[in-house]
Amino acid sequence: MVSKTFDKLTSQERLEMYKCRTEFMFEALDIIEKYGGKPWLDCGTLLGAYRDGAYIPWDNDIDLGIKIEDVNEDMLTELRNTFNVRLENGTLAKNKFAAYYKKDKNGKNFKYKRCNFWFDLYIYYPGNDGYRTMTVTIHKVKEPTKIYPVPAHCVETLQQIDWYGRRCYIPSSTEDYLKQWYGESWRTPDKTWTVSPNWYERGVDNKDPNKNNKPF
Repeated sequence: MVSKTFDKLTSQERLEMYKCRTEFMFEALDIIEKYGGKPWLDCGTLLGAYRDGAYIPWDNDIDLGIKIEDVNEDMLTELRNTFNVRLENGTLAKNKFAAYYKKDKNGKNFKYKRCNFWFDLYIYYPGNDGYRTMTVTIHKVKEPTKIYPVPAHCVETLQQIDWYGRRCYIPSSTEDYLKQWYGESWRTPDKTWTVSPNWYERGVDNKDPNKNNKPF
């Protein structure tokens, strides 16, 4: 998600922001992995890690991906107890999406320079010849807003990279994955990019996956 506030930070403030964000992400990874999950850096977090070797300066959230078979209710319960729920919708049987805020010492949403910290947990479900995940908006939390497809080979095998001192997973077919999310121009930074309508402006090869509820 693009943040004008993040974009205005000084170099020192940005370093402090990245430190807080990284500690937050590693805490989330610890919980997910504790329950046998194998999460990977996803979406904007993956794009920054692979393309730039750092967070995207104007992106203010964390994105993690995980396959549905690695998710269970005990994991979600500990995430809810550890962080503040930003939103959750769907069920583990279908179209589950979750996002959580970092807590401060008083149990409120942690802020730095008026900015919240949260991570989106994209849960990927097997479909026809691939996997699908979905996104929601905070105004439509009961139903998936949009469902996005990725080829199976992008998430069936993972590799590890060093990310701020920790070994983290990313899709092995990283460039195919990024091309699916961001199009052919993924190598070019674009502050104006948003998930919608970009997905539906790429022609017949990327038709709206919500139609007929089909992943491809």
